[in-house]
Amino acid sequence: MKTANNTKRTETADLKRRKVNYKYHIRNVINSFLFMALLVCLATLGTVSVLRATNEQVPFLGNTENFSELLYFSIILVIFYTVWQLVFTRLLIERPTKEFANASEKVIHGDYSVRIDMDNLRLGSLEFINIADNFNIMVEQLGKVDSLSNDFIANVSHEMKTPLAVIQSYSTLLQNSDLSEEERQEYLNKISSSTQQLSTLVSNILKLNKIENNQPNIKKERYNLTSQLSQCLLDLENLWEEKNLNIEFDVEDDLYINSDEELMKIVWSNLFSNAIKFTPDKGTICVKSEQIGNKINITVKDSGCGMTDDTKEHIFEKFYQGDTSHSEKGNGLGLALVKKIIDLTESDIEVQSELKKGTTFTISLYN
Repeated sequence: MKTANNTKRTETADLKRRKVNYKYHIRNVINSFLFMALLVCLATLGTVSVLRATNEQVPFLGNTENFSELLYFSIILVIFYTVWQLVFTRLLIERPTKEFANASEKVIHGDYSVRIDMDNLRLGSLEFINIADNFNIMVEQLGKVDSLSNDFIANVSHEMKTPLAVIQSYSTLLQNSDLSEEERQEYLNKISSSTQQLSTLVSNILKLNKIENNQPNIKKERYNLTSQLSQCLLDLENLWEEKNLNIEFDVEDDLYINSDEELMKIVWSNLFSNAIKFTPDKGTICVKSEQIGNKINITVKDSGCGMTDDTKEHIFEKFYQGDTSHSEKGNGLGLALVKKIIDLTESDIEVQSELKKGTTFTISLYN
């Protein structure tokens, strides 16, 4: 996507340059000619005046009539050059500047659809055309940021609304004194589950916000990756035992890595949690390591529902959920958080998936 945008921008710039290049050169030629003519006339007048003051004879300008003609011509040239510069300034500076000012005012008031029409920039001003091109790209990016911000607020509201509604509903039911102990316990479990969902959502939002805005310093240190992976799996033991999942742990003993231990724990916890969520009962989750030179690949493979190619392109976006049937099981922030951490730690992540055949995440870590 980034390459395509760069290519499009280059093609646009080349097109504009080809379109205005000849106008740009004509403008420079006229300016240079007028300036040189004015300079020659003024230099000649100055030389003649000096020579006359010293009573020297000047060829072709020995009489007053010829000198007056040169003086009149110089005055006319000065006037013409001044008028040309005023017109030049009006067309090439004032008009584009006003257009930029009007467009900027619209952006200030929240209109990100505004674009500067580069065809309206007169006489081939390459400088203003380049500025206009960059301005249009900037406004387009601001529009995307504004849209993402609005989507973020809407999604957070939606994600909070569901568990809050569950908590409110079951809290009301618990006020009934005729409930059996079994029903009471069931309702309490529902409330507890929704509370945990809210807690996870808020926690992920805070972590993601901290990483995006504060850009934390990466504390790279050597630690036991094998121990970390196994501990992250054990922390989720109640979840995979509840679904009777088969866990295959094929990681080299005492595998050490230089990275940020705290941040990488978030990566493994989210990847394992996702694998458990989307793997059906009695399915299989495989965690495997492979060391190639200074690179360590950690593979997390599940036998879950998989995903389409379109879903794979968006899974690292905030709040994106490709399978709406699983919308109550997650909040779409886990993989966005994983991607941010992977980028910060200068690691790599790849995903392979096939619908109804499972998903494989591969994290490449570098020592």
